Amino acid sequence: MNKEKLCDACKSRLDYQKVYQKAYREANRERLNDIQREKRKNNPDKLKGYNKKYREKHREEVLFYSKEHYKANKEYHRTKQKAYYKANKEKINAHNKEYREKNKEKVKIHAKKYRENNRGIFRAIQAKRRARILQATPAWANLQQIKNIYTQCPNGYHVDHVVPLRGKNVCGFHVENNLQYLKPRENVQKGNKYNE
Repeated sequence: MNKEKLCDACKSRLDYQKVYQKAYREANRERLNDIQREKRKNNPDKLKGYNKKYREKHREEVLFYSKEHYKANKEYHRTKQKAYYKANKEKINAHNKEYREKNKEKVKIHAKKYRENNRGIFRAIQAKRRARILQATPAWANLQQIKNIYTQCPNGYHVDHVVPLRGKNVCGFHVENNLQYLKPRENVQKGNKYNE
């Protein structure tokens, strides 16, 4: 409604209504909040629909305020996320696995883009791994045999340490008899665990 096109009497009535409504809301805040809570509780689908429409209509604004709120309350959000993950670990992992299987190309492109944008991080990880391998390679290790194991690795397999170089309870050596071939999925699932 364009206030400039209204007559003086209408403008003063609008101003009066605004002042009256504001005073009424302040005087009856608890009762109005209870009514709203009850409406939200009794009409969850309607509320979801309204919220979805609002977010779509005000997408940029919602994203901006979400980011600002997250920045101002990082510790709170991290604690909340950790608690949620802990309570729903299997559900989240199953969903992520299903998503990766359905969107293999998309995930691959995203991973490649992430590596390109964060080369420093990946170089640091690789350097740390090389240092660990050097520290875990004893003088008596057969370096030629280790090299052969890596060069003869079949397509679609990873070279894995049977006893991990950095395990929880035990750390293995980077020697020929501690290396094995594993499918990538098995290798990732195994992680830093020692499977006898």
